[in-house]
This record gives sequence, structure tokens and C-alpha cells, in this order.
Amino acid sequence: MINVREITILTHCHATEDCEKVLHAVKNILPANIRNNIVFNKQVLHGHYGNPITIIKTTITSNAEQVLKHIANLMDDTEKTILSVSFDLRYDRRENKLYLRISKQKAYGGKIVIHDSDDVIKLIIRLKGSRRPEKIKEFLREMGLIK
Repeated sequence: MINVREITILTHCHATEDCEKVLHAVKNILPANIRNNIVFNKQVLHGHYGNPITIIKTTITSNAEQVLKHIANLMDDTEKTILSVSFDLRYDRRENKLYLRISKQKAYGGKIVIHDSDDVIKLIIRLKGSRRPEKIKEFLREMGLIK
């Protein structure tokens, strides 16, 4: 049996961004009934030119499957197909983790769009159970995350 052990959510807020809006984008990908109960850790670092960069991070364990289903509900069929086709690039069999990068801007509007760049919300989905890619894909189909 496969289940979701935890989901880590990580993003950066650059000096040119409003960190409250970035946090709002992150909260938008969470189910409404838990989004205000999640504790976010913030760490301020400094970039190459001394500009502040705030790292926003949380790890969800107790509601991880609920969060994954909610994320799947926010994705349209095109995104699910993209995820299905690119699964081998996103799944680490050794670690049993699925890595997703989604658009911050689209998340602010409540949509999940796969976006492979640096300025994204990163999701690390740690699974428990089988590590066989075909079994993981079957589980993700059942969760509604891939086609």
C-alpha cells in the first residue's frame, strides 16, 4: 500500500516581491480547512548583491493526502498530462519522492500550473510504500494527480 508520508512546500520571496502575497499564493494551494493552521518557517538570507531573500517553508504530515488531493483538484487536465508525461524526470525512486514546481503567480489565483523555472513554489511529496514507478503512477492516478 502506498500513502503520502509528508509534503514539503518551499518558496523564495525576493526583495521585489510582497512576501504576504507570496505566502497567500502558497496558502491558496492548501485546503481551506487547514491553511490557517499550518506553521510556515521564514528565514531571511542575502543575495549576491546584499538583497534580502526570504525562504518560506513548511512540512505537512498529518493532512498530507488531503493536501495532495486538493492540489490535484486545482490542476486542469493539461497539467495532469504534463505531469504524467514528465513523471520519470520528477520521481526519485531512491528517495521515494515526487518533485513538483508550480507557478507562484497562478497559485496566487488558486490554480496549479507546472512551471519549471527558478521562481516557483516547490513541492516535495514523500511517499511511503512501494518504490516501483508503475505502482507510484497508479497511486497518483487514484489521487487524481496524473492522467
